[in-house]
Amino acid sequence: MDQIPSNSEILDVGCGYCKLWEVVKDRNNYIVGLESSEVAIKTARERVNEVLQADITNLNEVRSTLKEKKFDYIIFADVLEHVYDPFSVLKMYKSYLKPKGKIIISIPNAVVWD
Repeated sequence: MDQIPSNSEILDVGCGYCKLWEVVKDRNNYIVGLESSEVAIKTARERVNEVLQADITNLNEVRSTLKEKKFDYIIFADVLEHVYDPFSVLKMYKSYLKPKGKIIISIPNAVVWD
């Protein structure tokens, strides 16, 4: 996250409780979390600028929720391994990037079971 410059607009897909953003938010970034869990959303709202509720794999719901928003960065932090078709999910979110925007993905190491 240290490589994300200040003043960026960021979408965190499947943001959970947004613990990840406590440091980056301090650099004047605007962070939008996208999450389906009402329990997680309550905590996430205290940590980022905006949290939107939607099923991250439901194209119609995502479109209705994000509308025309565009982001400098879209983050998938330990999320894609939980969806049926990760490639289609990535393709769907690509339209929400600004022209020079980037998608950042982290996937847990399956070899480390503990």
